[in-house]
Formats: sequence, structure tokens, C-alpha cells
Amino acid sequence: MFNQLAFYSRRIGERFDLVQAGGGNTSAKDENGNLYVKASGVRLSDIASISNFAKLDNRKLTKLFSAVDWGSLDREKRESKAYEIVITCNLTLDKRPSIETLLHAICPGTVFHTHPKVVLEFFSGGKNQETFKDIFAFVPYATPGIELTLALNRSRNEYLVKNGHEPNAIILENHGMVVYGENPEFTWKKTLSLLEEIYSRMGKNHSIEMKYSVANKISMVMESVFHLPCVTIPLKKISDSKKVSNKPFFPDGVVFFGGGALVTKEIDLIYDIHKYLEEFTIPPKIFIIDSIAYANGSSFAKANEIAEVWELHTMISEAKADQIVSLTKEEILYLSHWEAEKYRKEL
Repeated sequence: MFNQLAFYSRRIGERFDLVQAGGGNTSAKDENGNLYVKASGVRLSDIASISNFAKLDNRKLTKLFSAVDWGSLDREKRESKAYEIVITCNLTLDKRPSIETLLHAICPGTVFHTHPKVVLEFFSGGKNQETFKDIFAFVPYATPGIELTLALNRSRNEYLVKNGHEPNAIILENHGMVVYGENPEFTWKKTLSLLEEIYSRMGKNHSIEMKYSVANKISMVMESVFHLPCVTIPLKKISDSKKVSNKPFFPDGVVFFGGGALVTKEIDLIYDIHKYLEEFTIPPKIFIIDSIAYANGSSFAKANEIAEVWELHTMISEAKADQIVSLTKEEILYLSHWEAEKYRKEL
């Protein structure tokens, strides 16, 4: 379960349409009554293992939460009490649990709290609730932390009483979405399915968002081939592929994106990755699928570094297409071998 939790946390974190910057958080609970929630200061895209999660005694946490008469406290005292409860139940003192820890504690199973672009677009200010009242519980805007947890708890309980079952998801007005399920894989698929449902009911064309699904696919294949965590981010569309040289023409090009961009199709990813590896001895770091470039690195920061060098490469290529002379394969291979060990360690 923990490998799944880290894996799908990375998939959420690399998608701009699901979270932005360091936003969002994920969690899961074990059979011993412990809660594992993303630690503060860690990007979802950079979660490598369960070590990036804070561990808390969830049975004690929910018991203490339920024992408090929250309505009798003013806002400042509620925040103070919530912090006290979380600190008391934290079993990993070297990690600070997410500000939304209590929210994760009171929801069952694996919990994914995301900030989907489409949710902010369609549900801010209480819009479109009537269209989705059969599948979602709605939470009026509340300040993140204990205020949001209490508001979510009320809305969830109201939905349960009215409908006799859990909502498919909980929409947080002007904030995001909470989805929970029996395990990380199920919760991931449920999250994507619900976003599809929103697009469908609102009659919105979401083809522009497909690049984020492709980024997920690249990461999943790369992780299955190399057995190491990675992050993929979509870049801008290649306006004129004939002008952009796929092979690097300066040393940093090799250092940051190897033998050049791998032009491929989703269906051919595994086969073409192995072909690329045979030719250049290191994994590809830039992919071009349907004219959109993708940067793949060991972390979000590394992927962005690769993206910066690729942007320079494309900028000059497009402007000076007839003057660009790519490095020879011999030189690329030499630099690839020279970088290979360093790359494997950093990946």
C-alpha cells in the first residue's frame, strides 16, 4: 500500500490540472490504526517513499477530535486545540504533519486532497451545486486547517443522513476536492473518473488537459522500466518540428537531455525507450508526443532544469534552423558515458 501511496502521490503532484506548486496532500491508514499523511514541506511530485509521510495514531486522533466541543471555542482556541491534538498523536517527531491532518483523519481509507483546475473553475462561489448534488457533498468556503475540517465534517454527515451513503467526493468551495477510497489505486482512478464526470456534465472540451495524462503515462512507464521515482512535466507545443533539431548541439544539451528528444507515440513508449537506451546508454529525458514536449527528471526541480535547457535548445533551433549543426554521435556518446554514472545516482 505504501509504495502505491507514494506512486500515486507523484502522479498527482506532476499534474498542474490537479495541484499547483506545493498544494494538495495525500494519506492512507494501516490495519493498526495509524494514519500516514504527507509531511509539510514536501512536494507531492517528489514523494519517494513512506519516509515522506508523517505517522500518527489515528484512533487516538479521532477520539480526541470527537471529544472536543469545538463550538464552545473561539477561532484562535480552535486552532490551538487542533494543533495540540495533532502534536500529541504524531509518532514521527522529526516530521510536521500536513495542516489538513485532521481532515484526513476523519475521512475513511486513503484520502486524496487535490486542487483541480476544473473544480476551481466550476464550483467557486457555490456555482453548479444543483447539477452535482447527487454525487458530491459541498463545503462552503472555510479557512484551511481546523475550520475546513469542521465544515467538511458537517457537510459529509449531512450528505450521509440525507442519502444513506458516502458522497463520491467532497467539493471544497473556492479550494479543491477530497476523494477517499479503499486503497491508493482505487482513489486515484476515482479522482480521474470524477473529473471526467464534471467535464461531461458541464459540456466542456477537456482535450487541452490530455497532456497531463500523457505526462502520467511517461512517468509510469519510466518507473516500470528503471524502478526509480521520477516526475514528468508537459512543456510547450513544438510549433515547427522540422526546425527543431532532436539532437543536442551543445554540451549542456547532452548533460541535461541526453542524446536528444525521443519522438514517439504513447503506444510505442516502452519499445522506443529501450531503443533509445541501446543507442545512447542513458534514459531519455525529453519526449515529444503529438508535437508536445515533456521533460522527465528525478524530481520536479530536476525536470524543470531539463525543461530550461530544452527551451534554450528549441529557441535557437527555431531561429537558426538552417545554421544548427548537431554534435556528432561520437561526441554525444562520449558525453553520455561521461554523465552516465552521475545521472544514475541523481535519478
